[in-house]
Amino acid sequence: KAKVEASTLDFETALADLAKAHANSGGDLDFVEEVGKLRGTLLIRTGQPEQAAQIWKALLALRPNDEALREDLIQLRVDEGLYQEAIGALGDLIETTPDPRDRVARRLWLAEINQRSNNTDEALAIYDSALGDVGSGSWFEREILALIETVYRCKGELPELATKLGGLAEKHPERIEIQKRLARLHGENGDIDDAIASWEAIIRKTPGERANRVALARLLAEHGRTVDAIDRLGSLLEQSPEPSLRIQIAELHANSGNADEAAAQMRAYISETGGGVSAAMRAVRVLERAGELNAALELMREAAGSAPKAAGMREALAEVEYRIGEKDRAIEAWRAL
Repeated sequence: KAKVEASTLDFETALADLAKAHANSGGDLDFVEEVGKLRGTLLIRTGQPEQAAQIWKALLALRPNDEALREDLIQLRVDEGLYQEAIGALGDLIETTPDPRDRVARRLWLAEINQRSNNTDEALAIYDSALGDVGSGSWFEREILALIETVYRCKGELPELATKLGGLAEKHPERIEIQKRLARLHGENGDIDDAIASWEAIIRKTPGERANRVALARLLAEHGRTVDAIDRLGSLLEQSPEPSLRIQIAELHANSGNADEAAAQMRAYISETGGGVSAAMRAVRVLERAGELNAALELMREAAGSAPKAAGMREALAEVEYRIGEKDRAIEAWRAL
């Protein structure tokens, strides 16, 4: 009944009914907790935060070791805009939290509440402190860095974010994730030389991580340095043969108008992946996306010719022929099938 009354904003009647419910709880702690949470919330909404605090304090006295209850009461304060009270209660909870992971998670929550109360300096200080307590390459590390970025991006302060990440990179030189984010930010800000230098430094520290070298090549390609990007991907392909790299190399060649070299890369890709229909179609689409329709058709015909008895390959060839304009030939092939 009190819940219905509260939903209609009849808080005084709801509080009266909740007081009666508490008095007739019969010692059922779960029921007392449910009633107490709602009573505290409604007291806050009626301008009685001190009385709400007393009720919630009494709940905690009944269950002094119930961390879930403490978290619930903190969240209720946050929901009602009592940020300073929530910050104080959460700080007390953090001090008594033994598990390191739970402690870090609650510190991040504390930083979030500070952000909501427009205390971004304190939030950033908490993030900095928490970063020193988590492992390099961990989920917590990525989460903290993402939260730091959010603070600056929400205010449109990208140069300040670059300064912040640069400082963190100097403080934590072993944390590659910081350097990656800084490299990407340099590229986003148009500081291409700084971005390239950052990626090259990362690659020197992580010689076995192919993704970092691909990221540098992608950056170069995005900013018109196609030849350099192709050279870097080609070097990587020689050191670590991976057919998917040929797709990226082919796309760069095709986008720069070198259809023959793009097709050559795709022929090698088809061969290295077993020459199946899916590989051939993927190779053809790379050339089609770049507008190299003749090269795409020639490549598909070569693939189909290498497996003349494969109905799937002939059907794929007909599909390509139809798509790029040779509809009569495609229809004839489908009829034959």
